[in-house]
Amino acid sequence: LIDRDGSVREWAYWRLEPQEELRFASGSECHDAFRHLLQQSIRRRTPALGRPALMLSGGIDSAAVAGAARHLDDASASPRLLTFSVVDEANCVETRNILEITRGHEDAAHYI
Repeated sequence: LIDRDGSVREWAYWRLEPQEELRFASGSECHDAFRHLLQQSIRRRTPALGRPALMLSGGIDSAAVAGAARHLDDASASPRLLTFSVVDEANCVETRNILEITRGHEDAAHYI
């Protein structure tokens, strides 16, 4: 933090907790463990009330979250995931990705 007078204060507001290294017998086992952790993370962060929403950028991170959240939506009676995306020209890679990811879910997709 830099104050108006130029003084600087530093502190850590979080700390990475060391964890045991995971080792898997196969790529398939690693894939299954990752999918489980991703879905568990989304389930824990999805509000119990209201519709969950995601800023879908067209990149791999938000696409993975959208895909995993939709899988959870299909397996439960919870509200469907809403997506919000900034789209550009149709020849933009991110826009093409967004349109592909939201195909079949257009009723829950919002384009800006």
